[in-house]
Amino acid sequence: MPRLYNSTALTAGLLFIASCSAASDDTAAKTEAHSAPVTVAETIETETVETVTAETVDVELTETVEAVIPEGVAETLIADAAPEKADAMIKEMAEIADVEIVEEPVTTTVSEEVMDKADEMIKEVAETPIVEKVMATPETVVNTVPQQVVVQAPVTQVVVTQPAQTAVTTTSTAPTTQVAAPQPAPSAPDINAPYAAFLSKYIVSENGVNLVRYGSVSPADKQSLLTYVAALEAQGIEGLSRDEQMAYWINLYNAKTLEVILDNYPLKSIRSLGSFNRGPWDKNLANVAGVGKMSLNDIEHGTLRKQWQEPRIHYAVNCASFSCPNLAKEPWTAQNLERLFDAGARAYVNHPRGVSVENGKLEVSSIYKWYMEDFGGNKAGVLAHVKQYAEPSLRAQLDAVKTVNRFDYDWDLNEPK
Repeated sequence: MPRLYNSTALTAGLLFIASCSAASDDTAAKTEAHSAPVTVAETIETETVETVTAETVDVELTETVEAVIPEGVAETLIADAAPEKADAMIKEMAEIADVEIVEEPVTTTVSEEVMDKADEMIKEVAETPIVEKVMATPETVVNTVPQQVVVQAPVTQVVVTQPAQTAVTTTSTAPTTQVAAPQPAPSAPDINAPYAAFLSKYIVSENGVNLVRYGSVSPADKQSLLTYVAALEAQGIEGLSRDEQMAYWINLYNAKTLEVILDNYPLKSIRSLGSFNRGPWDKNLANVAGVGKMSLNDIEHGTLRKQWQEPRIHYAVNCASFSCPNLAKEPWTAQNLERLFDAGARAYVNHPRGVSVENGKLEVSSIYKWYMEDFGGNKAGVLAHVKQYAEPSLRAQLDAVKTVNRFDYDWDLNEPK
């Protein structure tokens, strides 16, 4: 049964033998056996390929070289087989050998017997002294031929498809190296993660007030908090956006205050940590990269209030006292600033320690007295501010009063009783 014969190997063999013949031009291989120009196409004279027999194409392959690649052309191919010259060489060979270069390969059906005979002939020629001599030369012969060459016969077309690059060498081929696909860089760890864990574990809410279970903090969790504060100080604010800087300073203030309380616990009030009950706020407790030593007052008044002029900062920083606005249960970030500001203001204004009306008299936290300049500069400004965040029932009471009548503040430690 006939089968489709891919003639690539046969023609590659012809080209290779031609190269061998040219490379051996100065050796004893100059014999008459390689001089008679006979082509394979000339041996195929029948009307159909099915009638072609092994005997018909049983020609001396070594005598066909000059018919396809004349002497001199093959030698040039060996010496100057640069990729940029390959196309011109192929066209030149095609013109000399009277072959046609086509875009699409054409296959033909060749009998089993013909194919076997061709394989046998190629093998026989490969064992000749000429081939052995060339193979012993430590050089690589490269033939870059992008076209497909068709050898025309009177009736039959034999298609030779050359690969884009064929290399014959005496050295072994280097193994293919597989390069792993680049992996995405891992995301940077969240510097606030230890702080978030601490807040989640030790803050409890009682009647609208967030209290800290200082007495329950384990040595390991205290160390985790101290490590977090040190990491914040070492990071500094360089490279942070304006919102990120604000969140940074709020977190540093609150975490440093927790550290101070834990270092001195148990105590009744944070004010006892300073002379004349002035508290720790003027002590240089922090050492921030790029800034230097700082006190809690430097962070709150010299940085946050001065640079942002945002009255709701007073609902963000926590002084570890019962009457202070709530310590948030999560770290501050550039993304949650507005949400936490609004939640902090509403929680404080709508709790009696922040704002209350009794018998038509308005009492507010002393925060609105100490920092009145941040809330409009007078009592009317304070009243207007708290009305913005008051729930409907409280708002109705505030609409009925004319001014602030009293200020008050509870300095007891913000822990459960």
